[in-house]
This record gives sequence, structure tokens and C-alpha cells, in this order.
Amino acid sequence: MISDALLGAVVGAGATLGAQGLATVLGLRQSREQGRRQRDATALVNQDDFEHFQAMLLRALDRGRWWYSWEQSDPQATVDDRKTLWAALDPKPGECAANAQGWVDYLKAQRLAVCTPGPRPTTSGEPTSAPSTATVPSQRRTRRLRVQRELAQRVSAASRTHADTTHAEHVPRLTEPQATLIRNTFMLLEKARYAISLKTKRDFAAFAGLRVTATLEHHNSLDDLGLGHIDYKTFDANFTTDAPAP
Repeated sequence: MISDALLGAVVGAGATLGAQGLATVLGLRQSREQGRRQRDATALVNQDDFEHFQAMLLRALDRGRWWYSWEQSDPQATVDDRKTLWAALDPKPGECAANAQGWVDYLKAQRLAVCTPGPRPTTSGEPTSAPSTATVPSQRRTRRLRVQRELAQRVSAASRTHADTTHAEHVPRLTEPQATLIRNTFMLLEKARYAISLKTKRDFAAFAGLRVTATLEHHNSLDDLGLGHIDYKTFDANFTTDAPAP
């Protein structure tokens, strides 16, 4: 017959194991919940990043020029955040979102290449080298350098005024292939935002309903910019440009 002491020990051990098992289950459940909340938060900020980039592309198309540097904000989601999110999505939506980010990076590189100013040219009024003191008297040399500096300052000021007025020197006009690439990226970002929304509790809002077009200077609708109906529920790219894949 089992003694009372032995029975108590068995019951106590069982209770201890049961408590430990329950704690383990609760810990795993809490860890999964925290992971889900983290993915949801990452998905939301990634949706915001894509939406902000779409708005910037829309204004670039509206002006017919590349966007200005002050319009480009730093993304909220990190590379690791995005990788975690892509992995959590189903294959087709995940591939769509990853492709959209690839084209965003490609466009940024294109913009940097065409908008980065080259070496500053020497104006006609700037000396390429200092006159030799052996051949030019000191007073004449000083006067000439002063005149050249004043002329260079006027030329520089005029150039800055022109750039501030038209922005043409720093933000070139879009070529038609570049504009087409921007349109395609805009549409792919729309699909990607919908793909990400499948993993969040936020309802998807099509860009056409965000009223961003009301802030444009030259166009009144997405149709005017060649961005009509976008079938965002299909995750294919449907690109029409010959640009290399990023």
C-alpha cells in the first residue's frame, strides 16, 4: 500500500509539472502574440512608407520632373523589418511587396544618378590660375583679381537665382521612359499596399480615395496622369518599360 507521504510526493510532483507546463504554454502563447503584434506594426509602417513614396511619385509626374530631395523622407521600416514581413506574407503577396521595394530602390538610384551635380564648371570670369607676380605688378594683379572675384560672385548669384526659380539645374525633366517607369512603380506599390493589408487589421484604402490629387498643381486626377483603374488584387507587375529588374 502506498504511504501517505509517497502519495503526497507524487501529487506534489504532478502539480509542479502541470504548473511548469502551463507556464510554458502561456509563455509560448505570449511570445507568439508579441510576434504577431510586431509584424502588424511593421506592416502598418511599411504601408505608410509605400503610401508616402506614391504621393512623391505623383507630384513628380504632375510637374514632369524628378522629385526634390526634401520630398523624400527616410523609411520607417528597416531592412530586417521588411524581410520579416515578406516572410510572413503568402508567396504571391510577399513577392509583390518585395518587388515593389526593389523598384523603389531602383528609382531612388536613378534619381540620384541624374540629379547629382557634376564638377562645377569654371566660369569665364574666374581665373584658372593666379597671375605670376614676376610679370604682373602687384597693384594691377590685386585689381584684376578683385574684378574677377566680383564677376564670379555675380555669375554664381545669377545661377543660384535661376536654379531656385526653375529647379531645372538640380531636378531634370522626366523623359518618357522615366515617366513610364514611375507610373509602373506607382501601380506596383498600390498592389503591394493591398498585399500587406492582408496581414493587418487596417482596411486597404486605394490611393484614388486619399484626395492627394487635390494638392497637385497641374492635374486633377490619376486618369490625367496615366494612372487609371489599378487592379490591385492581382499581384503581377505588368511592367511595360525596358528597365532592368532591380
